[in-house]
Amino acid sequence: MLLDSDGRLLYELENKVNELPIKYRQDLEIRFAELRKKPNRGKLIKCRPDVCKTSPAQQPWERVQLVGRGVGADAVFTTPEHCDGFRDDEQPMICPLSQYVVAGFEEKRRWYMDNMPNADKLEPAEFDEAIARSLVFPLDPVLRQTD
Repeated sequence: MLLDSDGRLLYELENKVNELPIKYRQDLEIRFAELRKKPNRGKLIKCRPDVCKTSPAQQPWERVQLVGRGVGADAVFTTPEHCDGFRDDEQPMICPLSQYVVAGFEEKRRWYMDNMPNADKLEPAEFDEAIARSLVFPLDPVLRQTD
């Protein structure tokens, strides 16, 4: 989970989860607790403040978009009302969460997880992209911030 440098996005998300009915909230609360217990496992990645400059006055969806642009994400998923006014060719692509599967991102994620052939069977461009994607989040100094 990519976060802004001060972690406000995680705080906002946890607040929204707390507003859910208990049948939906309970599992998510357990997952958040696990994420917080193991901060060095690479699941919560804060952007450096010099890369993703955010301010407390910004709305959460504005912070999400800034983080997405700052790290060069393929897409930012948000609610439909926050997708208006963005061009399809903008990076990152602003996409409603309801279109995640049809936008091809889930298909690509599953391909990397389950169907990607051995490295020697990949086309050169596919190989380069696979290596870049496997290294960008764990190692990219743009993303790492020491607490």
